[in-house]
Amino acid sequence: MRPIGKYSGVVIFDRWDTCLLLSGNYIMYISESTKEKLRPYAGEAVQIDATKVSQPVNPGDGLVLQYTLLGPAPENPEGSALHTVDLEAVSAVAERNRPDFDVTLRNAGDDPATIYPGMIGPTLLGLATDMPFAASDGKSVAWFTRIDLGPNLPRNSQQRWMIGGHTTVSSFSIDPSCRWTDSFQLAPGQSAKCRIYFDVPAGEYQFLFGYGGGVHEFASEASNAISFDVDQTGATHIVP
Repeated sequence: MRPIGKYSGVVIFDRWDTCLLLSGNYIMYISESTKEKLRPYAGEAVQIDATKVSQPVNPGDGLVLQYTLLGPAPENPEGSALHTVDLEAVSAVAERNRPDFDVTLRNAGDDPATIYPGMIGPTLLGLATDMPFAASDGKSVAWFTRIDLGPNLPRNSQQRWMIGGHTTVSSFSIDPSCRWTDSFQLAPGQSAKCRIYFDVPAGEYQFLFGYGGGVHEFASEASNAISFDVDQTGATHIVP
């Protein structure tokens, strides 16, 4: 349930200018009418106090309609190596001409960093045309969210919607070679990556991932975003 109250997350303005707070593998959308207050904080982890929230489906993402900006998101009191880990989404589209991406984490600190794959949230955004139960009131919505790279979730997923009278099918899967445990360590300068495959209909999309933050509780990090289009043949084209 997404009630009124405090929410933390990295401020994201996607390729369609929809605003959302990304907290690991969770999303809260910010309404079109109030998003401009957060534009100066794009890419930063902030905390807001939401005084009016809409949630079309529970469980599901919510839309913040009114809020007060409280400031930077609070740090996790249990501590973590969050801010010493660099996140990078890397395109692997060229290998299959399909929307394939590497989730890459690098320890940029001077000490070993413990990584928790259950806190890594791949997110695929796309147009929200006729999308049922979409929380966003902008042009886009998350086609895939609430997934992580921990060992306890399914390695693949398929979704079906009725859009414009037609059944739309989309899916994602995680490369079988990516078998991360509940936690692992990265030595200084060491990297780890996991490849993700998407199968989506023709359209416009954007991929990124978040790390940390809990359920919008604490400070988190977000990767770079990769925009791409899928044509009618299924071929994928990266958009600058």
